[in-house]
Amino acid sequence: MNDIEIKLSKKKTVFLFLGSLAFVLIGIFLIVFQAETDLPFLFVVITGVLCIAFFGYTGLYSLKQLFNKEPGFIINSKGIVDLSSGVCAGFISWEDIIEINRSTFFNQEFIVVKVNNPEKYIDKVTSPIKKKAVIANHKMMGSPINISNSILDIKFDTFYNLLMEYMKKYKESA
Repeated sequence: MNDIEIKLSKKKTVFLFLGSLAFVLIGIFLIVFQAETDLPFLFVVITGVLCIAFFGYTGLYSLKQLFNKEPGFIINSKGIVDLSSGVCAGFISWEDIIEINRSTFFNQEFIVVKVNNPEKYIDKVTSPIKKKAVIANHKMMGSPINISNSILDIKFDTFYNLLMEYMKKYKESA
């Protein structure tokens, strides 16, 4: 089997950027016009700041990805390489993978890659904020490695089936 490189979808990335921009504007609107609402001041300001921070980061990430020429995901005989998100796992060898499952969280489908040494993948993350996100993923989904195809140029079922096909072929020989 050949290596499979899955590109980042420019269309999906543009939509992610525009959605993020909209939520940043909502956050700004909440802060600027908080006096106009009947909601508690602190609640409105904290919500606005969180919108700006989270979606600002997401917007900047998606803008960076628009100009990224690298593939978002690679599947080959050695394992998988996840470069698809701000908290991507990087290289994961078939030896480390216990199983691959599908999961849904808030109407978003994910590939959950269960590994025999989750701490290895948590410890690879150097950013404290990203590390907290990976730890939260591990607690909620049972693995620190959860992959969305939200900006990958592939349908979810096709993506999942490719992973299962390669795992079946190469996991046994790993």
